Amino acid sequence: MSKIFDIYDFQESKKEKLDVIFCGFPCQSFSSAGNKKGFEDETRGTLIFKMIEIVKKTKPKIVLLENVKHLVNHNNKKTFNTIIEKFKKLNYITTKKPLILNPFKDFNMHQNRERVFIPLVSSEIERKLKFLEEDITVLKSDYNFVFSKDENPNKKLYVKKSDELLKALTAWKEFVEHFKKLNKKIPVIWLDEMCRKNYVSNSNCQNKDWYKNYIKAMKNFYKENKNYIDKWIKKFKPFEWKLRRNRKLEWQAGDTDFDEAYLQPRQSGLRFRKNLCFPTLVATVQVPLLKDEKGWRLLSTKEVSRLQSFPENHQICENDFQAYKQYGNSINVKVAEWVIDAYLKKYLEVL
Repeated sequence: MSKIFDIYDFQESKKEKLDVIFCGFPCQSFSSAGNKKGFEDETRGTLIFKMIEIVKKTKPKIVLLENVKHLVNHNNKKTFNTIIEKFKKLNYITTKKPLILNPFKDFNMHQNRERVFIPLVSSEIERKLKFLEEDITVLKSDYNFVFSKDENPNKKLYVKKSDELLKALTAWKEFVEHFKKLNKKIPVIWLDEMCRKNYVSNSNCQNKDWYKNYIKAMKNFYKENKNYIDKWIKKFKPFEWKLRRNRKLEWQAGDTDFDEAYLQPRQSGLRFRKNLCFPTLVATVQVPLLKDEKGWRLLSTKEVSRLQSFPENHQICENDFQAYKQYGNSINVKVAEWVIDAYLKKYLEVL
């Protein structure tokens, strides 16, 4: 294996030229969940320009880039167009439309993870094949992926009985099941906003229309169901919970049984999804939870590696925190493999 080095320390060799560059540059500056500073983020947002500089000097035949879907629309599409124009000036050609792929929707995998892939080919070989101009259909049958749970998850992954989260899950289960029996749709429930008359929001979104609608829906829901909700609050005492996020419920699981839904604990609240697929893995400790016969638990690092379609013999980092972070930052292996097969394999054959 070649030596690993800091990209800023990269010195192109005068004796060698690169044939292929595969780059998943930092996404935090372009993500809808990140700081959205784009190129103004001098550390992460400008790393793509260092890569373009390396491409200019090493002149690879093929370049493959990957980033979050929001890169395409960031700063009214100016960011994406700037990157494409930079490569065009270096005589690289890409697809006519941004190539946005999702492991779940496009490949029947078990993770919802939209990402944009940018296959770039030098114009000298594109003129021979003219392959990037073709419209390629993603076939779901390409991969028969079945998510398998960890057969022996570590005990430390389980939510402890003393953990406040378990108290909150017990309370929310009763809440959800009550309204499901009544066939009532549950809006986003943030108890601090919904029930307390004197609560003052510290949200910087409070003047946005979507936020006003969100508050209005909660207030109306509370007014219509005040008797039950007041009794529920008296029983479970949620305002005594230390973590404010435990007082916010985002039930996006529809008719899914509470114990079968996937839980994504976020700083802003508890988000539940249908068990069709897991939410997007991220490079933080916000690891999804599921419930098995022993209780609620975090996904194991083995399960997370499977969601990113790493092979079973892949060596996982022994430090769980680092492993979760690495997989959250990772590119889905099978999706990248498909892009290479579908768009770049013909070019590789003529190198």
